[in-house]
Amino acid sequence: MIKRGLEELTCIKVDEGELCIDIDRLQEALCHSTSEIIYCIKKEQLCGIISVGDIFRGYGCKSIEINTKFTKLSSWNAIKAKKLFADFKNIHKIPIVDMDGRLLGDYSRWDDMRFLRRNKEKFQELAVAALNEKKYNISRYLKRYKEQNNDLMIAALDEREDVILVSPSYAGTEKSEIFKQLKSVFNILDLKCTEASKMEVLSYVNRKSIILFVDIDELKGTQAICGQTFNNKTAEIMTYQSFLLKGSRAITDIVADEFAVGEVLEQLQSLGVQCYTLSCRENINGYLRKYTDKQAIRLEGVSEEKRTEVRKEIAEDFYGELYTDEYWKEIMLMPFAAQNINGVNRLTDVNSKYLNVKNGERRTCNQPEQFDRTIYFFGPCIVIGNYVEDQHTIESFLQSILIDKGYQCRVVNCGCWVGPIDCGRIMETKFREGDVVIVYSYDKIFEGITDINIVDVADINNIPVEWSTDRLLHCNHKANKLYAEYIFEVIEENIKLPIWGGA
Repeated sequence: MIKRGLEELTCIKVDEGELCIDIDRLQEALCHSTSEIIYCIKKEQLCGIISVGDIFRGYGCKSIEINTKFTKLSSWNAIKAKKLFADFKNIHKIPIVDMDGRLLGDYSRWDDMRFLRRNKEKFQELAVAALNEKKYNISRYLKRYKEQNNDLMIAALDEREDVILVSPSYAGTEKSEIFKQLKSVFNILDLKCTEASKMEVLSYVNRKSIILFVDIDELKGTQAICGQTFNNKTAEIMTYQSFLLKGSRAITDIVADEFAVGEVLEQLQSLGVQCYTLSCRENINGYLRKYTDKQAIRLEGVSEEKRTEVRKEIAEDFYGELYTDEYWKEIMLMPFAAQNINGVNRLTDVNSKYLNVKNGERRTCNQPEQFDRTIYFFGPCIVIGNYVEDQHTIESFLQSILIDKGYQCRVVNCGCWVGPIDCGRIMETKFREGDVVIVYSYDKIFEGITDINIVDVADINNIPVEWSTDRLLHCNHKANKLYAEYIFEVIEENIKLPIWGGA
């Protein structure tokens, strides 16, 4: 969130009785000062707003109606503004007016400039990594399933793409300086870099180009100027921050490219492996926010590093009927460790009372010796079962359900602490037709892949905060049992289906 002064805003003066603004006039205002919101001023007072969304909803009309019902604050109050942004995801700007209703400035949800300021010295390094990120991830993650086409894909990505830098609104401002700096970086890299005005953007959106805007206000405002969104266009269209963050992720190798993840799951499904994602996203009832608010009260005064622990004062509520002081201490001392072999993360093998790992897989209790298919889980804490013994992981509970229901399925726990979605671990696994893959997605949604949201489970069962340390993902055996039951309900129809290709 940032505080913006009046000189940074896009404003239009309106006359008495004027209820709509001509689209040409709006586009002219956005060309002069590009933003996601336009403030309408009547007799020096703020009388209404028009958003980029209003312009798109009125597509084809000659004028756009002024919205006179909007959220505003009568004084600068950062705490109130942050709460409004947290409570209302569709609000991106909050205007501030004085006692006479005159516009003073606004609070903006987005603060691209802070990130860009912090990383000015690393622009070149991040730009190089961002330009090579997709190539890097394709070659690493898709080799098995793209064997024949991989070289062609890499060759295509080796072709240098045009970079289009869209000029920001004002010369001599910080945005203008950042624009010049990134332009010089591309020149140093000997890439074809073209400077374009906002009105020229449409001539590039269906080319194999990377189109970059200084910040999200510039991007959204330009969409309104052009009279169309940039969805489903050939070009990659993004802000400087989004572009440079791609480079940061590629350098640290923490986040797998979403393109690669989607491709992996798509290829698995084409081979007869049914894929699901597991997430912890807000649901339509707003349950996660309510749960988080309750947890925040419970965690008051607890240091950040202690919040994920099953502390002595919460241990009895957490473990319930299992609790003894000795049991709690032994679970907390389970000898978890991880290792990286050839770029793939896995748990280190161990043999102990409550934690057993073999070949990088945590023990799933009651696995059958004979089975028709295997259900594989990939992901971090919620998948591993950080806070419970072997028999109380989601996988062990699911295995028991499958046996009770008469299904010849084996459940395998491939959980490990990694950055979001370890494609390498998935890709080295030898799947068979009819197998099932369940991947914790870090709340990403992939087209054609069914998502299982544990927030829905918590909502349906009203899971108490005492069953977790700080988040729904860091939970006890009771929550794991409910998650396993819900997962079974979702996947049952698919595990009923015959395996046409045989084992």
